[in-house]
Amino acid sequence: MDIGAFASEVLKLLPVPFVALEAVPAAAADLRVAWANPPARDRFGPDIEGSWLDRDRPFGPMGSIVAETEACMRDARLAVVERSVQQAGSVVHLRCTVLPVGEGAAVVIEDATSAVEAKAELALLGSALERVERWGNLGVWEVDLRTDAVYWSTQVYEILGVDEQCLESFQQVVHPDDRAIMDHVVQRLVDQPGPYRLTHRILRDGEVRTLEQHMQSVPDASGRPVRLLGTMIDVSATRALQQQVHQGQQMRTIGLLAGGMAHDLANALFVMCGHADVLLARDDLDGAVRESLEAIARGGQKASTLTRRFMALGRHGELRPVRVDLLEVAEDVLDLVHPTLRSELSLRVERVDPDARPVVLADADRLRQVLLDLVFNARDAGATAITLRIGEVVLGAGDQRP
Repeated sequence: MDIGAFASEVLKLLPVPFVALEAVPAAAADLRVAWANPPARDRFGPDIEGSWLDRDRPFGPMGSIVAETEACMRDARLAVVERSVQQAGSVVHLRCTVLPVGEGAAVVIEDATSAVEAKAELALLGSALERVERWGNLGVWEVDLRTDAVYWSTQVYEILGVDEQCLESFQQVVHPDDRAIMDHVVQRLVDQPGPYRLTHRILRDGEVRTLEQHMQSVPDASGRPVRLLGTMIDVSATRALQQQVHQGQQMRTIGLLAGGMAHDLANALFVMCGHADVLLARDDLDGAVRESLEAIARGGQKASTLTRRFMALGRHGELRPVRVDLLEVAEDVLDLVHPTLRSELSLRVERVDPDARPVVLADADRLRQVLLDLVFNARDAGATAITLRIGEVVLGAGDQRP
């Protein structure tokens, strides 16, 4: 049997389009289809044989394949060329494997459209997933228990603050106090599939951060865990907010208790001051006893005034503007906060004009609260001296002073 005829019969059996190209010396930079198997004629039409690769339909413009084919024929090497062409109004992605044979070439043509589109969709999905991870500060990781090989998504690097993708990098940033529980959970994952949820701390750039991880192991056919999968998210900001809310609730509770105690204290002071006033009304008191009773009455009256002002700070409602002496309000604030200040912190009231007592129209309780907030903010900021300057200032239209 003629070996060429035998080869032709065999090549007809290929399930993908196959063509044999021949170089025509009279037609420079062009190749002609000398032979095509049935799948090639089915795909490109019965007139594919004898068509010019770079000029005729249904191949469309195939200049890159022509150039690559000529190069592989010249260099006697195998080449794989991918090309997108227009066929029947749609884009088709072809993968052509070119093998030089004699003065021509054999070309196996595969339709790679599905693979190319799937690759593009996968890239698009990967890009979308990366954006979601970045927006949600969510990292995805995987560990191969057989080789200790590690895969991290991009966001894991950001969360951990490391540059190298390996188990050692992660273990180095885990907080020393949390390494034991981390090792325990990993061992549980090896023994049981999970899933498990773990909250632990890491040290990143000298700062303690809190991570929440969801983990699960993946077994092989025998049931032995071979991979660990998980996600991690930095919940430090959420935890800080939760702590602030909790502290706020505690302060509210303390405020309610303090308000109740202040009310009871006011009642007790009222009784004490009342009895002191009754005794002071007697005429048979000697000088020393009267002085002591007067001191008790003055102290009780002052304590009663402070208690009423403290209770007023917790009241909410409509503003009640009245004429308020700023100096008097500032001195009240001094009496209220003095016990809460550090010994090294000085607090004083200074009058801009020693002979004036500025009066404003305001709600006295709210004004007192504003001054208290200013003093406490300065104290918490580490101030060593706080001065409340009281005076009358006239602001012009362009004045930028607060």
